[in-house]
Amino acid sequence: MLLTASCTTYNNGLVRKERVKLSIETMNSFNMTFSSKSYKYCVKKGMFELKEIDLLSQLNISNYKLSNNTSYKSYKVKFISIDTLLVQGVDFNDSIVANYTFDGKLKNGYFYLNNKQVEFNGIPYLLGGSSSEKRRIGISKDNDLIVQTAVDHTGAFLLIFGAGYSYNVATFFKEIK
Repeated sequence: MLLTASCTTYNNGLVRKERVKLSIETMNSFNMTFSSKSYKYCVKKGMFELKEIDLLSQLNISNYKLSNNTSYKSYKVKFISIDTLLVQGVDFNDSIVANYTFDGKLKNGYFYLNNKQVEFNGIPYLLGGSSSEKRRIGISKDNDLIVQTAVDHTGAFLLIFGAGYSYNVATFFKEIK
């Protein structure tokens, strides 16, 4: 029971009323352009904050590196297969200058990215802990891209003294038409 308590889970209620379920049919026709910076950030159901976060950094925080501090005006996002997402960085001259691919799978109306991170330090629950992060994407009713992140950091000493934190966030990126 203790091992499953530390697993990262998504808070489905966080964006339930905001999103539309992705399906194989919508994935085949999915070819949209989104702002490079988010315009709202949800940490609690129905409560939004204004926060600008880069889309690429939200999709893959650990491997996010842009050469020469490149910033993009927008990102073109499309599925090149049922299990591969292509994100293209568009510069301020409206040229595609970079391609990033993300593997994943369609499940429960979301596209789950295969970039989970799980790290253990020490001996979990005896003298140590674990950290895990995962991401999924969806579409809102307004055609905004939703990137939901679930994070869990836990630790314990001799199964008694436990500490840690877990959180879910949903970041919204406006579609550019």
